[in-house]
Amino acid sequence: MRRFSSLIRWSLIGAALSVCVALVGCLPEDSSGGGSSTTTDDNGIPVLDGLWVGTTDETQASSSSATAEELAAHLFFMDTQVYLLREDQALSGTYVQDGLGGVILELNVFEYAEPDTDNLFFVGTDSNSTLTINALLATDVNLVGSYANNQRDGEVNVTLDEDRDRDVQLKDLIGTWTTTDSETYFNSEGRFLGYDTSNSCRWEGRVIPQTSQILSLTIQRENCDEFNDDATGIAITDGEGTLHFMSERDREFLWMRFTPPTATTTDTSTDTTTDTTDTTTDTTETAGAPAPNAN
Repeated sequence: MRRFSSLIRWSLIGAALSVCVALVGCLPEDSSGGGSSTTTDDNGIPVLDGLWVGTTDETQASSSSATAEELAAHLFFMDTQVYLLREDQALSGTYVQDGLGGVILELNVFEYAEPDTDNLFFVGTDSNSTLTINALLATDVNLVGSYANNQRDGEVNVTLDEDRDRDVQLKDLIGTWTTTDSETYFNSEGRFLGYDTSNSCRWEGRVIPQTSQILSLTIQRENCDEFNDDATGIAITDGEGTLHFMSERDREFLWMRFTPPTATTTDTSTDTTTDTTDTTTDTTETAGAPAPNAN
């Protein structure tokens, strides 16, 4: 029976991969962010590509009396790849759809050794464990799922991030992106240089457009506790303008998040107030002046 189930799963995966090839990579530029619903492919199957944000509620399976822990979750679909990012671990793998709203996610688990929750920098190491999530596209913009194994069980509830910028350009990145203890500078060519002001960790690299909403990432980290040397990945922005770096190499997964540059505005309120005051003063002086002598 287990072998028969495995054959069915691999058949579904093969069918999904064939569809992706026919669709030239399954990366339509308008498939995520903005709009009122997901798009569909030529077979009427929803295209999930994009960022979905919500929560996972998880209980350790070894403790029947444990209270479920709610964790913020970022679920990102791209091609046949999927990432489930949380502040306790990262999960990376593939997914397949059954054509009826069902989605099966097969994920490898990357455990964080020293998560930097202050700066939202996370490096996970492959734990050689996997997790299968059975999910359902409940609506065009809501994906729910559940999972259970001998270590843990839980539920996933995420919503499509429709506020994401549908056209991220390099000029949108120019400026200083920050975290609690770091600064990252972007120029107009997509080159960046960043460092942690509290230690010697630094990074540099470049992003270039891959689609209208996804940037290809090359990054080199040095003097950091984990994930040093060269790597490639992707960069995206979310609906709040936060920039995400994601990279996987040598059984490690990197996730970094940056706050956007502060917009600069020109304040003209002082000049307006001054002009109004001057006008009021002139009017008062005129009203209080003696009338000219008619004689």
